[in-house]
Amino acid sequence: MRDLFDQGRAMSPALIKTGTGVLGALLGAAGALVFLQGLGNILSFNAPLTGIIQIAGGLGFLLAVYLIVRLLGESVMALHRLNDRLTVLSSELTANRTSADLTPQPAAKPAPVKSTASKPARRSKAKTSSKPAEQKQPAEESTGESTAKSTSTAEA
Repeated sequence: MRDLFDQGRAMSPALIKTGTGVLGALLGAAGALVFLQGLGNILSFNAPLTGIIQIAGGLGFLLAVYLIVRLLGESVMALHRLNDRLTVLSSELTANRTSADLTPQPAAKPAPVKSTASKPARRSKAKTSSKPAEQKQPAEESTGESTAKSTSTAEA
């Protein structure tokens, strides 16, 4: 949460405690009024059941509001503590990094960079026969030669 008057600054935990304390006092005063009104209804004997319901419902509602606000205030304070711890941790890490950067380290030899600008891009070609269509041998001759080649390799 941000401060009411200075939005660039976060609320302090003391301000959150004060705010929940003031709200608790206001809810306590409202609870006292609800209790007295319900007690008046019970003692007047006009509507005793209404007075009991009024006391129970009014005090229950005010107590629920107070507990919700109190829990939200506690969670905001826990987030403030976490933020403070992270700030300290961050400052320690940056202090360690700057001291490590100040120590001289041996210069590393840079890796050679390969230039790809001089090489043309390779294109994939579909498989085609190396012989033109006119020079292709008939199918009968090519099968005879392949069987001859396979028998000669088997003999060797």
